[in-house]
Amino acid sequence: DITVAFDAGLVDGAQDAVPDLGAPPSISCDPPQPLSSFAGRKTRDVALSPDGLRLIAEEIVDPRVLLTATRSSLTAAFGPVSTFDSLPPGSQDLIYWPFPGDPKVVVALAVGANTPRRVFRCPLPSPSVVNCTELELLRRPGEPVKSDVDGVSILVTPQGPVMALNIAPGADLGDIYFAKPLDSSLLRWQVRYAEGFNSPGKEDDPVFHPDGRVLIFSINGKLHYAARAASSLPFGAPQVLAVVG
Repeated sequence: DITVAFDAGLVDGAQDAVPDLGAPPSISCDPPQPLSSFAGRKTRDVALSPDGLRLIAEEIVDPRVLLTATRSSLTAAFGPVSTFDSLPPGSQDLIYWPFPGDPKVVVALAVGANTPRRVFRCPLPSPSVVNCTELELLRRPGEPVKSDVDGVSILVTPQGPVMALNIAPGADLGDIYFAKPLDSSLLRWQVRYAEGFNSPGKEDDPVFHPDGRVLIFSINGKLHYAARAASSLPFGAPQVLAVVG
C-alpha cells in the first residue's frame, strides 16, 4: 500500500506545535499496469531515477540480483532489462545518491559469500553499462569497517557530501554513524560514531530530509528524528517522531 505523509513542522523540534492540516487530499490513480520489461520476474524494492528515465528493481532469486531498464522519455516504454554485473551475487537495497556533477550515481548495499554487507558506488555512464566500485569505509587509518552496513543515506551540503549509515554487528544490534569523504574521489570515507544517537539496542535505517536539517531513523523499531537549524550545525537529541492523524 502507498501512504501519504505530511511534514508537520518537526524541524527544529517544533513537535508540540503541529498545525491543523485538515483532511488529506483526494488522490486518484490509474489502474496499475505490469511493466513488460520485467514480465515474468518476481521483483521488489523498485527505485526510479530523479529524471524518471531509469528503473531499478531487486529480483527475488537466490542469490538476489539487481536489474535496471531505461527509457527515452517519460511517455516511452522501458527497454530491455540488464543486470549490475560488477556487483557480487546477493546485492540488494539500491538507493539513488545524487551529488554535484553526477546526478546519476547510485549506491548499492551488497553482500558476497561469507562477507559483511558492503557499500558500492555505481555510476551510470550509459543505458546498459554499470561499473560499481566498493567504497572504503574507515573507522581510522588502516582500520576498515568489518560489520554489516544495513542502511545508507547521503546528503549533499555546501560543505560537501555526508553519509549517515547503520552499522550492525549483530541481528539485534546496530548503531548510527556519520561519514565524510577523505578525498575528491568520494571512494574513501572516514566513519565516526554518532554521539548521542545510539542506545544499547538497535538503531537502523537513517534517512536525511532533503534540506539536511532532519535525520529520521528507528530505535528498537520506533521512528525517531533529530533536528538542527542548518546543515552545517550538529543535530540535537533524538525525539520520538509523532504520527499525525
